[in-house]
Amino acid sequence: MKILLILALVLAAMPARTAPAVSLGVPDGWTEDVAKARRQAALQGKFVFMAFSGSDWCGWCRRMDQEVFSQSDFIRKASRKYVLVMIDCPQNKSRLSELAATQNPDLARQYRIVGYPSMVITDSKGRKVASLSGYTKGGPPAFLDKLDGAMAGVKWPTLFIGENPVEQGDLIPLFVERIGECKGELAVDDELAVSRRPVKSLNARNCDMIAVRSRLYKLVDELNAMMEGAGGNPAAHVRTIDALIKVYAKEAKLDKEELLETQIRLWFRLSKGFQSPDVRKEAEAKLASLKLQTKNAEDYIAGEELRLAPEWMELDDLGAWAVPKKLRMAASEGRLNDKSLRSAQAEALKTARKMQLAKAAVANAAIKLMDCETAAEAKKSLARLDGAVAACEKSGTSALGKFSYSANEKQAAKERVLAGYIKLLMAIEPEINGDAAPVVKARLAKLKALDASMRTEAAD
Repeated sequence: MKILLILALVLAAMPARTAPAVSLGVPDGWTEDVAKARRQAALQGKFVFMAFSGSDWCGWCRRMDQEVFSQSDFIRKASRKYVLVMIDCPQNKSRLSELAATQNPDLARQYRIVGYPSMVITDSKGRKVASLSGYTKGGPPAFLDKLDGAMAGVKWPTLFIGENPVEQGDLIPLFVERIGECKGELAVDDELAVSRRPVKSLNARNCDMIAVRSRLYKLVDELNAMMEGAGGNPAAHVRTIDALIKVYAKEAKLDKEELLETQIRLWFRLSKGFQSPDVRKEAEAKLASLKLQTKNAEDYIAGEELRLAPEWMELDDLGAWAVPKKLRMAASEGRLNDKSLRSAQAEALKTARKMQLAKAAVANAAIKLMDCETAAEAKKSLARLDGAVAACEKSGTSALGKFSYSANEKQAAKERVLAGYIKLLMAIEPEINGDAAPVVKARLAKLKALDASMRTEAAD
């Protein structure tokens, strides 16, 4: 009895075994988070490559891991087209992370895995498009050839980000939106409208856009046919798309800056979605040359980055700003002369552009934060996110001409931005895994405490 009691006390004193942050059977360069992999595939126009393995009992699986999946040559080449996901199904469940222990058995059932190793290729929605099974002799070259054979005839994700073919509705947001321009203004607040550019080229015909859109719709099929698949001559791709833009520019009577905006926005979107590395490189070179021709290039690109941000990413509070009370009163009472109004409008337009850049930086930093797994990575991403959020607050409280924000208005903006930051981190926090999770959780708790403190002070 004494021996049993001592043994029980020893066992009780031993630290509980915790699951590893990442399953032990996941090679470097791979992930085990399928949900995250699907999001990445949707953003990058790739397929998801899932390898089902039994790391502690399947000999052929271990050979595939050692000879193919862990080889840098395979990871480098396969990652151009696929997001690599290792789904380990070991007998010793302590090898699995908490995520994998829950997720992997369900995935094996979903895709009806009966033999190991098995490889399943899916789209970003999880729909199977191809599969392979068994060990392949010959290392990365032989397996990549086998993989290409399995994918022969599979239609690759389109050049536009996402899964769907290019549709008529997809084209319009990529080109210059002219409704506000036809009115000669870009509204930034109910009390203040900012002139964006001269409207000399606009008339009833091209403001209506009916004829322009009709022509664009006819070009959709041509564009899809030319871009189908991953191959093709890079220079031919560029020439065809340039021809499309020239047709649009002629129909819409774009001025030089409008044409540059259209080209930059479209080529930025295309450079993110091309499947072929050679074509993507050609697109990136085209974009670089266009950026040199206008000082507003980063502003146009920021707009497209915001369009590509995930649907759940709410940035309205971070980008919300209002005209200073003094300016609103001066405008409503007719005390603004033309010079003061033009100065305020010019500063408001600068603010709108700075805000768009800041919001795009927030979106980029938030997406990178979601991919963090180590504490160091999380801290670095949070620092970037802090800076981007601070830029939003600064842009939203900068003076408009000679009119500046009061202390109360600045405090209100600070509270609004903080609330938006908390909302953003609350959406991100459940998606964070590994050692990064406690770091993000701690930051969220700190921000909530700050928010509560600010509310208490405001109430007092």
